[in-house]
Amino acid sequence: MSNKNTELLLQWASLWSSGNVESFLGLFAEDCYYEDVAFSMVSKGKEQLRNFFASTRTALPDLKMNVQSCFASEKNGAVEWIMQGTHREAFHDVPATNQMIEVRGVTFIDLENGKIKTNKDYYNLVTVLKQIGMFLEP
Repeated sequence: MSNKNTELLLQWASLWSSGNVESFLGLFAEDCYYEDVAFSMVSKGKEQLRNFFASTRTALPDLKMNVQSCFASEKNGAVEWIMQGTHREAFHDVPATNQMIEVRGVTFIDLENGKIKTNKDYYNLVTVLKQIGMFLEP
């Protein structure tokens, strides 16, 4: 089972990179919970997740998720990644800067019946804000 679930997590990263929202949503349970911890954004259910995915891909149209490591068991898993993209449109009240970002993060996932039930993304928001010029060091 873990090999199939590892493939599911790798597909998760690949679909973030491709921007294929329908295939991405197909990985999730209907009553999924997706949390972007850094931005304190929560999406409950596929429709809210669709909106989050679309706004993220609009803000970062060339977004790429580069997997560093990945593991999964029958019930959960984790993906360590490096996300890269160009900040082309506003994202959660942060105006577009046309700056390239690169941030390391990890996603923890709970699985149920071969689908992603819970997804929590962790990364350093200050890293992103520094790269787009929104956070200046003293």
